[in-house]
Amino acid sequence: MDKLVESEIKIIEEIMRTKDGPTLMINLNRYKEGLFPFSDVYLKWKEVNERMIDSVGGKILWRLPVLGQLLTNNANEPIDEIIAYWYPSHQSLLATRGTEITKLNFELRQDLIDYAIIHRVDGQNPPIVG
Repeated sequence: MDKLVESEIKIIEEIMRTKDGPTLMINLNRYKEGLFPFSDVYLKWKEVNERMIDSVGGKILWRLPVLGQLLTNNANEPIDEIIAYWYPSHQSLLATRGTEITKLNFELRQDLIDYAIIHRVDGQNPPIVG
């Protein structure tokens, strides 16, 4: 089950008040067995997820299937996909909270995602594939 890190939300809210700028969210996802990449639930989530990001002016820069894991120094958490979400500001990131599209996105996540971790990084000069 997804769990927001409340201390991170407080940091983002402070950034919004002081020096807001673009942010890049790197999502590392492992999907439930047999659901990635062609199941109906994955394809529906992908469509809803794109609408959610678009609704606040964000972009999905890339989605990359993971081919393997070369090194670990802790518990091995294999993942299926890495997704880069770019938001024009931290405010736009938090603007997704409480919307109907976000509610649907998280409902679908519950049926789809087995493990996920999301890292927030500087979005000033994001790497773009293509």
